[in-house]
Amino acid sequence: VTQADVNAGQIDNTGTAAGEAPGGDPNDPNDDITDDDPLSEPVNQGPAIEIVKSSNASGTNGVGDTITYSYAVQNTGNVTLTDLSVTDPHSGLGAITCAPIAQGGTLIPGATTTCTASYTVTQADVNAGQIDNTGTAAGEAPGGDPNDPNDDITDDDPLSEPVDPAPAMVCDVDGDGDIDRRDLSMISRKRNQLVPPLPGVYDPNGDGIVTFSDVKHCIRLMGAQRP
Repeated sequence: VTQADVNAGQIDNTGTAAGEAPGGDPNDPNDDITDDDPLSEPVNQGPAIEIVKSSNASGTNGVGDTITYSYAVQNTGNVTLTDLSVTDPHSGLGAITCAPIAQGGTLIPGATTTCTASYTVTQADVNAGQIDNTGTAAGEAPGGDPNDPNDDITDDDPLSEPVDPAPAMVCDVDGDGDIDRRDLSMISRKRNQLVPPLPGVYDPNGDGIVTFSDVKHCIRLMGAQRP
């Protein structure tokens, strides 16, 4: 059995028997007595693809840092997949490039390729405390419709990377890149309010409630940022 047989999903062939009748011409195959029997044997197809997403994020990345995402893709089935597509809808992500098999390429069973894309951390990421996104790999199995994405063979891998806010950023409520009186005023108005229990722009110590100690902490950081 060949890979072409598996991709086709069946093996078709025909057996033929022939013999020469009395008085026939041994040199003329057209007068042979013949019979044939075609046979089609199904071959099991198991299309599958796998993607594993990772990154070089350190967990302490700050605004402006560049994170490189990697997407390891493998054809884990037994048929050839064409029109390889690796996508990630995360806003702000750079172009996804793949090697040694490029986007739109063909993956034979067992073949692998690695794709990469870069992303620049934003203030919104720092405020959220994490970056969530998902990589998806897709390929077309034999007999599929290249114009119908619904019949693609797919796999996806979500990834959540923690972002540890830099001390100066937890007090930058208005997100303008520094700590000023406007930030302190906004934090003061939140005093005694409960917030999610992790370091955030209103709650630098991450104890889950905005207190005057948070305001004082931000006042110290405001003074430290001055030249």
